[in-house]
Amino acid sequence: MKKTVKFLIAVPAGKNIFHGNREYELPAKRADVYVRNGVAVYVDPKDDPTGGKAKPTPRDPSARDWNAAAIPGDTYNWQVKLKLPLLARPYIREDFTEPSEEEPGDPRSGSGPEEVGGYDDGPGPEQERALDYLVENEAAVYANVLRAVADYADEVRSYGGWEAFDPPGVDIVMPQGMTPKQAAERIEITRIAISERSRDGMAYLEIAGECAWDPDHGFEVVLNGDRIVGTYQQGTGWVDRPPRKRSRNQPK
Repeated sequence: MKKTVKFLIAVPAGKNIFHGNREYELPAKRADVYVRNGVAVYVDPKDDPTGGKAKPTPRDPSARDWNAAAIPGDTYNWQVKLKLPLLARPYIREDFTEPSEEEPGDPRSGSGPEEVGGYDDGPGPEQERALDYLVENEAAVYANVLRAVADYADEVRSYGGWEAFDPPGVDIVMPQGMTPKQAAERIEITRIAISERSRDGMAYLEIAGECAWDPDHGFEVVLNGDRIVGTYQQGTGWVDRPPRKRSRNQPK
């Protein structure tokens, strides 16, 4: 069963877009979601399951409707299709990887992370704020990821036991005092999870990918807005510990 709706504002839908003030014929359940979210109205009043009793409230045209844009995920329960050109830049240079007998492929897809999504029923207010922050502050997110990975590489190298790392050699793959620029040549971002956990009204971003020095486990940077929570191996649990309260007698 399908229903015809007229969109009140432009709404992204995967790689396409529903334009404002235009009519579209959609699967009934999907049409109902758009109307319920206040971004569309039924063209035929008979399609309204409420019998016209519930009137949608048009949203601010400048607001993103992430719920309407969400589609079933490949890894996550839901995902949104985003172009993130800065986060698509990092890639592992061939000379920082072990030789392979396989045919070399193009390491730079240019399409950004393979998936951006979450495991809950859909983006709630905290997840929507995180998505807004990601889109509006991609440059800051990109800089924080590179800085966090560079610091993480230094921490991992300090554990020792890398003398037998060969080829191509630990000093090449994980140079001491790695800079963000060097990190961008040794990692690739593959996915971004919008966490169910949140703090200060914004969900955490879990930005994961591959790295030259640990191809089996990769890395994951956890951010809350502009704050770096920590960097870990993929699949490692993490905790955002609140800052300790200063006692009255403790000097500032």
